[in-house]
Amino acid sequence: MVLLISSDGFRFGYIFKTCTPIIHRLIANGTKTETGLILVFPSLTFPNHYTIVTSLCPTFHGITNNNFVDPQTSGFFSMAGHETKWWLGEPLSETLINSGLKAATYFWPDSEDHDHQGHKVGPDDPETTKAIAGIAKMIRRLIRGLELTGQMVCLQILKFPVSSNFTLYSVFKNFCVYW
Repeated sequence: MVLLISSDGFRFGYIFKTCTPIIHRLIANGTKTETGLILVFPSLTFPNHYTIVTSLCPTFHGITNNNFVDPQTSGFFSMAGHETKWWLGEPLSETLINSGLKAATYFWPDSEDHDHQGHKVGPDDPETTKAIAGIAKMIRRLIRGLELTGQMVCLQILKFPVSSNFTLYSVFKNFCVYW
């Protein structure tokens, strides 16, 4: 079993902001990158997440923004939509299914709170830290469920890039740059 947990906006360092033992455990027993995720352009959610699962750049997989209009057809892509014509390339889940293996993908409602808080109040705000603890709790519930059903023994490769499609920075509120 391969488990890829991709959590939008989960920047490097968030695992040290609060107690996240489950995330540390997954990293210790799985794989991680030393330098973090290398983003594609544009550094937006859907272009980067689809690049992760297809290994293709946005130019080739077709998802060039979270929402966009095709200038040739005036068709509209929305990340909330399900039209398959936009999704070029073959994601890992489809490759596995075509090979006779089981695969599933799942969007976890409320798993993006740390991303929303990071944008709203900044990465160092206590509300963001609280949201980070929330995602760690959700991941702990997922892993506990896998353990209780005996699925963790099947877990041969554990990918845990808790990936982020951008990096949030702290800024001084009165700091402006003019040019």
